Amino acid sequence: MKRYLITILVAFLMMNLCIPALSFAADNASSADSDENPVLASRDQDIGDYPASSVEELSLENTPVDLEPTASIGISSSVLWRRLAGDNRYLTMKAIVEEAFTTADTVIVATTSNYPDALAASGLAGVKGAPILLTDGSSLGAHAAYEISRLSAKNAIIVGGTGAVSLDVEAEICAILGEGNVKRASGENRMATALALYTEGIGSWGKTAIVATGYGFADALSISPYAYANKCPIFLTGSEVGDTELNADVKAVITKSNFDTVIIVGGEGVVSAATESELVTQFGEDNVTRLYGDDRYQTSARIAAFAVDENVLAYNDAALATGVNFPDALAGSTLCGSKASVLLLVDDSVAGFYCVETSIRENRAAISNGYILGGEGVLSKGLLTKVDIVCAGGEVVMGNAIVDAAFSRIGCPYEYGAEGPGSFDCSGLVWWCYEQAGYDIERESSGWYYTNASERLAVALAQPGDILWMQGHVGIYIGYGNYIHAADEDHPVNIGSWMPMWTNALRY
Repeated sequence: MKRYLITILVAFLMMNLCIPALSFAADNASSADSDENPVLASRDQDIGDYPASSVEELSLENTPVDLEPTASIGISSSVLWRRLAGDNRYLTMKAIVEEAFTTADTVIVATTSNYPDALAASGLAGVKGAPILLTDGSSLGAHAAYEISRLSAKNAIIVGGTGAVSLDVEAEICAILGEGNVKRASGENRMATALALYTEGIGSWGKTAIVATGYGFADALSISPYAYANKCPIFLTGSEVGDTELNADVKAVITKSNFDTVIIVGGEGVVSAATESELVTQFGEDNVTRLYGDDRYQTSARIAAFAVDENVLAYNDAALATGVNFPDALAGSTLCGSKASVLLLVDDSVAGFYCVETSIRENRAAISNGYILGGEGVLSKGLLTKVDIVCAGGEVVMGNAIVDAAFSRIGCPYEYGAEGPGSFDCSGLVWWCYEQAGYDIERESSGWYYTNASERLAVALAQPGDILWMQGHVGIYIGYGNYIHAADEDHPVNIGSWMPMWTNALRY
């Protein structure tokens, strides 16, 4: 009878206490009871033949809706993060443009095949109040064509030569807008194309010029919302790979133009010290600013801090985009520019979390809304959960392979006997996460406790990555008094903080 009552008590704890709102404190948080907080998803209605892009709302204070993917993740944060994404980069572009623009007289069209020509387009987009539409280089994408019509655009500027955006694409755009309403800004190389974009905006530029490398996308994209909002042209260094100087044509334009200040983005490895010295000689030391960090993520954070200090951009409505590829951030440059908000580069790595740990953590009180650009294949639900933890004032363990694997499964449904990668029961989740981290452990959790675990410890001694064990249930400790587990059929993989239910920590 006593054993039966214990079983009932355990069931009660599992049903009612495994998913409280997390209490995030820097010193191993204590538990806190509150309603569960869902990850929400919503999907626009299809429009004609063009599938609607998804807008996943990650409000952690709303009522759950029965739309996939949903997840109770147990985090209390006041920030509403909205994912703008589709099944591919074109649908993601569509979602971003529709969030930022209802109409636009001019659109800028660039290829998704490569980034160089489009790097300098954000400044001209700001001058024209235009979105950047992405298309395949050989034929006009259906979603780009749809956006041209939806926006009631009258003019288009194609970025790059016919090797980047073909004559067939140009003809298709002309068929929509009329031949006299389509221009092409291009040059013999990426530096010359940037100059052609500058020429398109002459008479409307602001007083600041931006200098960035033409042989990497990250720095120019991080500064792109500033370029849009402040109407700054972007000039590119490098006549060939490894060249970090401005060529003679670019120098001549900067010298003759009516700029007061220059911003260099990136370190001396991408924009040379000699180039900075020449600009200082021309504009004065106080009027030349170099923004850089040890890598693209630190540079992105530094650019954001500068733009906010200059009162050009703000942290509210910040957008997070992958620092590994360019299309989502390129489309997002005009979203952030039009909203005067920062664009931060992130990814799932320790280095890629820098902007979250600095820019987001230090300014979370100023953020009520934000955007996630791209689907879960580029910015995972686990990464977003970590962002929400930071927004709630909590701490996140980075660089632990077991913990990272557990975060990556947030929101996956519970299925008895399942061991991933798309659904799990409690022991299947633990087994799968340990397998991803290179551990060879048996599938049955009873063996972990009774025979194979190298150490059986008190719960208070748990370290990130340890298995939390109770009779009939297991989870993975993620640090700071919290764990990830697959509770039951009614709850997907989620975070919990009711530490008293566990009887032991197991360490391999």
